[in-house]
Amino acid sequence: VEADEGVESLKSEDLAAEEIQDRPSPMPQSDVPKQAPSKAHARKSLFTAPPLGFREQAAQVVEATGKAGEAIDDVVEVPITEVTDKLAISYWRFCEGLRCYRSPSVTKALRLICAAPVPGLGGPSYLDVFDALTQGSAWENHIYLFGGLVRDILRRTVGNDIDIGFSAPAAELEVICKAAGYTSSLDGDYILIGDESGEEYLEGMVISYNGIQPPEHADFSMNILFYDFRNDIIIDKTGTGMPAVIQNRLDLPCAREKWGAWIDINGVRVCFRYYKFLLRGYSNDETELAFVVDTMLEFWGKDPETTMEIGRIALGNLVGSTDAKKIEKLKSIVIDSFAYANKKAPKLQKKDTKRMSMMPSMAGQADP
Repeated sequence: VEADEGVESLKSEDLAAEEIQDRPSPMPQSDVPKQAPSKAHARKSLFTAPPLGFREQAAQVVEATGKAGEAIDDVVEVPITEVTDKLAISYWRFCEGLRCYRSPSVTKALRLICAAPVPGLGGPSYLDVFDALTQGSAWENHIYLFGGLVRDILRRTVGNDIDIGFSAPAAELEVICKAAGYTSSLDGDYILIGDESGEEYLEGMVISYNGIQPPEHADFSMNILFYDFRNDIIIDKTGTGMPAVIQNRLDLPCAREKWGAWIDINGVRVCFRYYKFLLRGYSNDETELAFVVDTMLEFWGKDPETTMEIGRIALGNLVGSTDAKKIEKLKSIVIDSFAYANKKAPKLQKKDTKRMSMMPSMAGQADP
């Protein structure tokens, strides 16, 4: 019906254009258009370009003053004294090195991204859901963006996943979701909202799980940032996250004396993720790289099958990739890193042998 109406409208406009062309003009001849609008022009005016999606609009915002991949240039530190709603950031009060930042372009971009509807909910946006989760309780709840979305937007890139941290029990949020008619699923301190079978949905963990824990509980410094919608600020709980992102550095999240605890908490998975981020072009510290390599070898020596299975999960889509350039780059990174680790520990002949046996499996196309 809409197509038929469009055709009829086109015909009407064409006839109107012809009538105007034939009708005597009351204006002076010099003011009369030399040619009436053509039929092609009439059609063109009816079919405009489709509006940009929310993510595309967000990309335009952050790329207005720089290219994708470059650091945002309007980030300023916000003293705690200038934070309006201090209760919203009070969970990090005991974190040593806590700093807060504000960026007008980041705020605008993140709010645009979260203005999109949540797949599977039939209309409500992410912001609508955040409002429901924070206002539907007798307690004061807070919702924060967390992880890659915050990290990437600071380098003018729109990420995919929308992960959150929240200050309420996940079971309480599930009750709010049911009352609002939102599809959700619960698993302990984890909640998923939206269509679980789709490519995009809303998910998160209670903030006590990964938000306010000591830094060795995180994977890397660049991934510890939170975005607080209540104050529209970026929260860096250790003061090391923002510098790492701005300088595009892959840093271990804690001091050297805590590296052992970092591995005890996260396992060998973070070592594989280290290579995943090196592949994306992050710079790194060579001493930290040597530690990561030696740690992988220790796990490899104890249980190679389990280590490789964890690696496949951690590397995700890289496993089985047919992108020859990406595989070759990963291979080069692995070989260079193992060579450097050998230089750092030339007397460890036993570990050298393990390195040589591990390199083909980690860098090869069959098991990247």
